[in-house]
Amino acid sequence: MHFMYDLDSTLVDTRAVRPYMKTRPGRLFAAQNINQITTTADDVLKRLVEKQHKKGEVSIVTDSPEDYAHAVLQKHGFPGDIPVYAVANKPFNNGLSRAITDCRKPLEEIVVIGDSAKDILDAHMARVKSIGVTWGKLFIQEQLSLAEPTAIAESPEDLEKKLYFQEVAGNKYEPRRNPISLLYLPREQISSTAPETTNISIGQYTSWNNGQDGFSELSSRILKFKMIKDLSLEELNQEASDEYFSGGALKKGDSFLQAFWSLKEELLSKLKEIDFKDCLVVATPNSLPEYCYRTDINSLFVANAFKENGFVTSGRFVFRAYPKPEDHSSVRSPEEMHHKTIGLKKASSKKFKQIIIFDDVRTRGTQSTALARTLRYFEFGDKFYVVTFGQTG
Repeated sequence: MHFMYDLDSTLVDTRAVRPYMKTRPGRLFAAQNINQITTTADDVLKRLVEKQHKKGEVSIVTDSPEDYAHAVLQKHGFPGDIPVYAVANKPFNNGLSRAITDCRKPLEEIVVIGDSAKDILDAHMARVKSIGVTWGKLFIQEQLSLAEPTAIAESPEDLEKKLYFQEVAGNKYEPRRNPISLLYLPREQISSTAPETTNISIGQYTSWNNGQDGFSELSSRILKFKMIKDLSLEELNQEASDEYFSGGALKKGDSFLQAFWSLKEELLSKLKEIDFKDCLVVATPNSLPEYCYRTDINSLFVANAFKENGFVTSGRFVFRAYPKPEDHSSVRSPEEMHHKTIGLKKASSKKFKQIIIFDDVRTRGTQSTALARTLRYFEFGDKFYVVTFGQTG
């Protein structure tokens, strides 16, 4: 057997490190000064990993940087020569595929262990078995269950039993059985003429790049809004604030709710030209499975910002059926990929004169174009607005 562990919140409780990981200086500080940050590791896990390591049966696959990962493992006394596959880009199998190739074990002998749906989906993409663990506190058991791991472990002791004696040992890999059933645009329609859209945004958005020129106050608020996906609704309602490392220390910014409501007011002021009496507002979908994030921010914004101002909103019916990386680099998914992954949960019972497609940021517009084409085909409407906080340059 070969066991491939996630690091953060699986092998080591690193919740206190999360604010440092938001900036490059913070990541460097965490890697070089991990002893100054509170982290803990369970003795049962350390013993289990050490036993597996002696047999050459363990690797670490993490989205975190390599120098940080080694620093955390060293701090807690894990064997120093465990293979580490960092910046793994879960759930897209980049780090995991390298780990699988290097361990030279058959797929049926590999088990992935992690605390998030992304770990489990990573395993599904590689067609290997997986165990979701619940002690990380960031994801609830229901979210892990929806990703369909081979088993779920509720404690390190439970993990050890399941690895060797229960659901995992000897069982074959089983693919996911329950992806959501959706209506997709027929393949022959993908190349049809795209609907015309009217694009409305507050202003320009520049993604954070270590203080680059052009990172405006609006960009800062949009970035805070995007971070809400990693919060629970309870944390958001408790006025959780952005915390990050800058200038050699942790700093606390404005609350996420402040960014949420300020963006709402500015955006709604831009929509005065739209006759909202027969206008349906649709939130663009976060990646599915939707439980990869703790809050569906686009749907949350539509429900709280548009409905109370007279626009027609609907419960979520637009989904993305497979995970998709949040890539803000020059590499973009083609429009066809959006059509393959975006689907509707139901057909329209009423045709609206106008459709607002809301997304937090618009870059090249391929997702909104694909969604408009799909909504038009299923007769939701034929005049489309794409409404965003920011337009990337």
